[in-house]
Amino acid sequence: MRRRIVIILASLSTAFAAGLPEAYQVIVQRDIFNPGRTPAAARPRGEPVVAAPVASPDRLSLIGVAIIDGQAQALFVGSRLEWTGRRQPGDELAAGRLVAVDTAGVTLETGPGTTLRLRVGESLTAAAGEPWRLSDGPPPVATMAPAPSADRPAPAGGVTAAASAAAPAAAAPAAASSPEDIIKQMRERRRRELAP
Repeated sequence: MRRRIVIILASLSTAFAAGLPEAYQVIVQRDIFNPGRTPAAARPRGEPVVAAPVASPDRLSLIGVAIIDGQAQALFVGSRLEWTGRRQPGDELAAGRLVAVDTAGVTLETGPGTTLRLRVGESLTAAAGEPWRLSDGPPPVATMAPAPSADRPAPAGGVTAAASAAAPAAAAPAAASSPEDIIKQMRERRRRELAP
């Protein structure tokens, strides 16, 4: 009986070792508690594979326009630090020279006699050695009219004429709500959140 148990245990240990994946054979073969053990021989390695770096395109985004000290200025964010900041008409940019700034966007002179209109929220991209072009991104969001003042009443609906003219072309099903509807929905949601 004793001999059978020893034979069964011996067959189980060899079956167990043979059933392990190759990655785990080292655990069975080498005793990690042996103080005299030596490191495994280093495997010869082939030449490392080096991936070619992918150059991301340069990007320049117009994030806003402002009138500061009586001068119209454009606010840009670029993929390079020197392209980020305020610019005035006449300043040089990566994409060319800033010709004009108005409340809807800017006009850039990208070459001799070539101009490009960039609206607030739009971006320009350029791959290495290629000219700047409008990026393929989501359509711009309708801009809100400036706050009414004593000498200038607010337009009906609160949206500028340029934005309302551009809205049908860029309208999406989710963008059909007016600002008043959105505020009404937000108030209703807040009321439901605070209700006991």
